[in-house]
Amino acid sequence: MVTATKAVEAAVERSEHIFFDGVLDPEGGVLIPDTSRPGLGLKFKRSDAERYAV
Repeated sequence: MVTATKAVEAAVERSEHIFFDGVLDPEGGVLIPDTSRPGLGLKFKRSDAERYAV
């Protein structure tokens, strides 16, 4: 049985990958940033996000 919290976490995870390139996936419970990318290492996928614009 999937709890509401698990469902929300799954939805958030999917939306991160839809809207951003460079989203980190935990490896052994640790986030390892890509130091070759500036800032947090995320790039907004504007063209992918446009279909969700209101």
